[in-house]
Amino acid sequence: MKTSASLVLFAYAVCAQQHSTVPSFEVASVKVAPPFTPGVERGCSKADPAVFRCNGTPLKMLLMLAYGLSWAQHREYQLQGPGWLDTEAYDVAAKMPAGESTARIPAMLQTLLAERFQIKLHKESRMMPAYELNVAKGGAKLQPVDASKLPAKGRPGAAGVLAMSGKAGGIQVAKGNVTMEDLTNYLAGQFERPVLDNTGLKGTYAIDLSYVTEEKSGPDGGAAMPVGTLPQVLQDLGLKLDSKKTPVEVTVIDSANKIPTKN
Repeated sequence: MKTSASLVLFAYAVCAQQHSTVPSFEVASVKVAPPFTPGVERGCSKADPAVFRCNGTPLKMLLMLAYGLSWAQHREYQLQGPGWLDTEAYDVAAKMPAGESTARIPAMLQTLLAERFQIKLHKESRMMPAYELNVAKGGAKLQPVDASKLPAKGRPGAAGVLAMSGKAGGIQVAKGNVTMEDLTNYLAGQFERPVLDNTGLKGTYAIDLSYVTEEKSGPDGGAAMPVGTLPQVLQDLGLKLDSKKTPVEVTVIDSANKIPTKN
């Protein structure tokens, strides 16, 4: 019985030690990016699953990736810090540990950035301007769809994605089969502020938005554009945006070095 108990305790200790290990890349290079050259691709690539690579990427974008803040949804307001975080760019090449899941990249990136830039940060709640999405008077005018009959994730028409495109005259188009949570995420990106769902609508709906980003007249200064602004188009769907303030958890960069430590 004593031997069995000792083995159990040993296994528990090993497991605890493994989980307490700071997540990190096997080896990594972080350098100040050279001046931008037209035609040279910038941003992060998934071309090689064995290497996490970013070229000419602002430190703010790297931090947002590390802390799970969606750059694609324009959640920059959730990361506060000095202005140079947006302007100073870096090249990163980091080798993944053998057998490590890509889901661990954010945690490993946190470790790497903290080490190389000597970052000090904290999290806090701040009151920020926001919108609340509500059902307008008269009820919602949305077309429900059966999510179980939609294409698989990653294929055109799959649930959860508002595909964006453009038309002549500055008209933006967003179309897809989405929940209200998906829609508010999209709207948060467009308005660059939090958008809260207060509609009570739980289904998946076929959404087709065509709008202009601001009030515009025709090209010759005559007739108005054939579509309205995003809030106006939402009204046509029986939805409305109400201004409010809401507490938002933000990550605040207290200090960081512009020049990363040597590799």
